Amino acid sequence: MKRITILGLVILSLVAPALHRLATGSRSKGEPASTGLERGRETGQVAKAPKPSSPEAAFEAGLPPTVQAETDNDLRRESSEPIGESVSDAELPSLCDSLARDASQAATDLRQRLIRRWAQADGPAAAAWAAQLWQEPTYAETLNQVALGWAGSDLAAALDWARTLPEGDSREAVALNLAYEAARTNPAKALEVGVSLASGRQRDDLFELAISQWSTGDFSAAVQWVNREELDASLRQRLLAAIAVAVAGQDGAAAATLAATALTPGKEQDRVAVAIVQRWVQNEPELAAAWVAQFPDTAARQTTTQNLVAFWAAQDGEAPANWLQSLPEGTLRTAGMNAYAQLQPRTP
Repeated sequence: MKRITILGLVILSLVAPALHRLATGSRSKGEPASTGLERGRETGQVAKAPKPSSPEAAFEAGLPPTVQAETDNDLRRESSEPIGESVSDAELPSLCDSLARDASQAATDLRQRLIRRWAQADGPAAAAWAAQLWQEPTYAETLNQVALGWAGSDLAAALDWARTLPEGDSREAVALNLAYEAARTNPAKALEVGVSLASGRQRDDLFELAISQWSTGDFSAAVQWVNREELDASLRQRLLAAIAVAVAGQDGAAAATLAATALTPGKEQDRVAVAIVQRWVQNEPELAAAWVAQFPDTAARQTTTQNLVAFWAAQDGEAPANWLQSLPEGTLRTAGMNAYAQLQPRTP
């Protein structure tokens, strides 16, 4: 109870001045009559928000060390959440102004939550407010929060806004975040945005996520996109492998054909074959077993057979045994029998 009370005072001391001004309209001597965003609306220019003091830091400085230790970041986030939810949409501009340059963790957590809310309710207004912070350390963070919030209500408009941002790391980060949001509902759009991004690990990870999502809804279109785009050979192989694994559960035959014909023989193809079998055997174990039986006699076939037998036996203990008995003598039958024997309970 003591910790919660202190934390409540900390967060309340941070937001109370702004909330008081909104509720009463009063101000102290020399204080501007409106916030930065409101002044911009009146004059046609967006002015920088006044730099707030840090009442949180001042408050904690006078606390005993044992109490300061209790005011950790997790508890601050828990305490700021209900305050953020209690703020009305009309109060968001003024409160974001008051938190804009406060670097404390409590202010940062609350600011991010409020900016996302504002952007979801009024993306253009939140974006215009964020533009005034272009020289501030919080600029990139603010743009990303606007992007995430705006994407929740109008992804297309958020993407159009991202294209208008000045070139640089901030625009790349915003576009990447929006592409990840698009990948959940519109993977083709996510890939379109990704093509415009600079090459690198984050862009390639986006491609893999989006192409996996797309392939489960339109397998042919996803494969065609990978083969059509100008991608380096290793990335193309990675994306084709992702497609094969993604569709294996719903169309094991298509996944198997893609892996066998489009992937270069080697460790990556062997890894994908195992992943396909693990998914295919859950729906069509006999077809998965027939595919494995066609593998060349390599270490990869032994590994794949072990996975096949293990997953199949988990569904039907007798079926894989019957299949193994039907195989001719050879390394495939031996590998399968050994794998099956390891699954049987040992007698004391």
